[in-house]
Amino acid sequence: MASTQAVAFPESNQISLDGCHSNASLTRCLDPGQQRLLADIGITAEEAEKVHGKPSATRVRSRSRRPRVVNADVAAASLWALDGMVSARSFAAAHGHLAVPSEYVHDGFALGRWLVEQRRQDRRHTRTTGGVWPRGRLLAELDPWWNPPWPYPWQRRYQQARKRWQKGHLRLPSPEHGPCTDEVTGWLLRQCVRHDVLRPEQQNLLADIGITTASARAITEAAQGPVRVDTGLAHARSYAAEHGHLAVAERTRHNDYPLGRWLPRQRHRVADRNTDPARIAALNALDPHWNPPWPLAWQRAYHRAHTATISGTLTETHRRWITTQTRLWDSLHPAQQELLTSIGATPATDPVPALTTTRRIPPGEGLAHAHCFAPVRAPEIPLASGNQGCWPRLTSVRGQA
Repeated sequence: MASTQAVAFPESNQISLDGCHSNASLTRCLDPGQQRLLADIGITAEEAEKVHGKPSATRVRSRSRRPRVVNADVAAASLWALDGMVSARSFAAAHGHLAVPSEYVHDGFALGRWLVEQRRQDRRHTRTTGGVWPRGRLLAELDPWWNPPWPYPWQRRYQQARKRWQKGHLRLPSPEHGPCTDEVTGWLLRQCVRHDVLRPEQQNLLADIGITTASARAITEAAQGPVRVDTGLAHARSYAAEHGHLAVAERTRHNDYPLGRWLPRQRHRVADRNTDPARIAALNALDPHWNPPWPLAWQRAYHRAHTATISGTLTETHRRWITTQTRLWDSLHPAQQELLTSIGATPATDPVPALTTTRRIPPGEGLAHAHCFAPVRAPEIPLASGNQGCWPRLTSVRGQA
């Protein structure tokens, strides 16, 4: 395989389109060193022949004024793949992994976005062919877990913990250290609690930084202390071990226990600051998003899409939901964006169309009734006088009438 350090590229890595008469000859427009690197990542003249020219292809005329069509899309994709592999090799050589955020930029190249796309293509290739994607094999040589079968945020947090371990600064959760205020330490505690339900590969990775099965059990027992585990928490633990989350519907019963009614009560107690901190810590360890700041229906929809993505059973409904979230990306919570990134979703390029009209509701006879209703049932809700075009929402009196 050609070394990226040993290849001298033309200035700015630009392709000269002169002399490229077809897709098959496009790769010959590259410097020989670039051709070798492109071949390493599966882009050859034969592969270029599979890509047909589009109406938007660039037209270049020679001195003899004969038209020559060059597929600019193939050229752009080839250079993007080449730049991505060079950037990935550079980052992996410096850090030993490829677990970067989706927005990460390495030496001027959007490596995070590039890796998101490579993970998506790798999963699609495996799903459709059952084989190993050639470029995925090259990336696996740089980082065996560049596209893990578990959620990608787990891999990112693990690399943060591993970096501390390599420097001798990793602090394992312990009662004498007090509450876990550090994000990495808190994450390690959650992995210790969930150690038995992690994949064997994840357990091996944790063992590499000193968290074995025995130490995980000891840390969990020390963190729980003498706290008695109630029935609801026991069923929550069992459900999370089986499904990997606690985003259950209200009517859900687990082993004939009304878990779907027990969890909302815990969320209400958190809001009222009337709950046991040990119980909340245990629930946070089972599922960091068991009590999300966004609607729980969104969390359930995400887990359905996540399960379908991992199993390769995405339906049109799942794809439509994911597409909707990518178009609403800027309005989502950062944690929601991170969850979507873990299943290969990225912000959509087309924004959500803005509303151009507003429904105008005339006051009619309802205004008089509203004026009579407000002083009796909702005195705290002011009513606008006259026709303001919309009605006040009496949501605060729900359940009082």
